[in-house]
Amino acid sequence: MLKSFQQLFISKCLLLLTALFLQGCSNNPLLVDVSNVKINEVKFLRFEQDLFAINKGDFEKNKVAMLNKYGDFFTGFVAQLIHPEGINDSLFEQKITEFVTDINMNELYNVSKLQYAEMSTYENKLTDAMKYYKYYFPNAAVPRFVTMVSGLNYNVAPADSTIGVSIEMYLGSKNKFYDMAEIPIYLRQKMNSYNLISDLIKGMAMDKFPNNNAQSTLLTEMVYNGKILYFIDAITPQENDTCKIAYTAKEWTWAERHEADVWGFMLKNKLLFTTSNNDIAKYINDAPFTSGMVKESPGRIGCWIGWRIVKKYMQLHPEIKLEQLMNDADAQKILNQSNYKP
Repeated sequence: MLKSFQQLFISKCLLLLTALFLQGCSNNPLLVDVSNVKINEVKFLRFEQDLFAINKGDFEKNKVAMLNKYGDFFTGFVAQLIHPEGINDSLFEQKITEFVTDINMNELYNVSKLQYAEMSTYENKLTDAMKYYKYYFPNAAVPRFVTMVSGLNYNVAPADSTIGVSIEMYLGSKNKFYDMAEIPIYLRQKMNSYNLISDLIKGMAMDKFPNNNAQSTLLTEMVYNGKILYFIDAITPQENDTCKIAYTAKEWTWAERHEADVWGFMLKNKLLFTTSNNDIAKYINDAPFTSGMVKESPGRIGCWIGWRIVKKYMQLHPEIKLEQLMNDADAQKILNQSNYKP
């Protein structure tokens, strides 16, 4: 009798735990079922490995092979970072050889190659992310993803249906190269391996939905960046929110606790409709803290508030599709219809 009671009790507990788990999952409307979405597994092309081997063997043959394999991504990389005159200029071979044999570039490349010798963890995460992407954009093509080493110049670079990520930008916030390059501490907190996927999806979003605001105000920039963060949210719903915006746990907690204060400050000082680039930059750009606020405040607080506005808007309007949201440039309408009042 006692055994039967224990079994019944355990069964009821398991049912309760299951119900609580499902309820917790349902609290996030972005955790949609993508089990029936079929895509090819994402595999990174290793652009940096091909690039740093271009001067080994037949140079012209290697150049043509890279052009065939990477297309405009290759020519764009060269024009931006190695030789503006391009791959057909007479000095191209000399310039690219100097680039790939440079002592510092080689050390950066070798350290990056060692840390990111194996990419399956990131490929699995991207494969999951692209299932969500195809769920929301069924007619869109999944881009190619490539790794690169840009000499600490770019995080993410889109070109020719290809999204490149500079793996040397994610060596860990305490890496010696970042000391040598004198990268500020507040920027280094975004240079960890766990920031790589969110940055890739951010680059993808900004490439697909560029900021075309004819007249920027703080509100339009907040809502645009909020939409980009919401896109990251939708495509990687299981990723930690702090990674999506590259905040520390402490910064996230401060933003949550002071959300109403920050919003009140913006309204009191009539900042939403300012067109001053300096004022907009204070709340949108990277910074150790938000100018005019305490030093415990995180930078980019306007982006965080914009994200909250967009999330509230989408919660109140579940009929709005992600593509509709991303193409809607009416920031005032989104604010008004969000009923955002922290």
